[in-house]
Amino acid sequence: NGLESLATVGGTLSIYYNFQLSDCCAIDDLLTNGGVGGATIIFFNATGSHCNSAIDIMAACPVIPLVGSNNDSNLMQSCNDCVTRNLIRVFPNPASTTITVRWLGEDPSGTVQLTDLLGRVLMEQELQAENQFNVFRLRSGNYAVRVKADGYKQQVERVVVDR
Repeated sequence: NGLESLATVGGTLSIYYNFQLSDCCAIDDLLTNGGVGGATIIFFNATGSHCNSAIDIMAACPVIPLVGSNNDSNLMQSCNDCVTRNLIRVFPNPASTTITVRWLGEDPSGTVQLTDLLGRVLMEQELQAENQFNVFRLRSGNYAVRVKADGYKQQVERVVVDR
């Protein structure tokens, strides 16, 4: 509580072993819009919360569609008025060779990225109604698909590569 207006963190953001922490959406904007200048370290917080990794936070916090043109200064609805809606489908999950990312919104304009859990971009493509990534060379483990679509808040979905 109280972090909603925080715009940037100049260094590392570390949140761990906080068993009182049950809601991390206040820092979602920092994570999704590159507001952390150093590393992001988030793990072992309250049991059952969505605060155990940056991927969990970005996937669990409300998706807020933008309203109006991209030049409008009052684009974002307040979170009290928004509807949580995930506009991507990632399948198969878990995957062994290829994953498909399907965009369910209108006008697929933007980018889709496959990242590791530290947020490093491993692959990137221009967003289409359906994108595919070959993951057969990746190690087994957890990854994230991030869709940055024009006119929408970033969409994040966890994907598991398993062989």
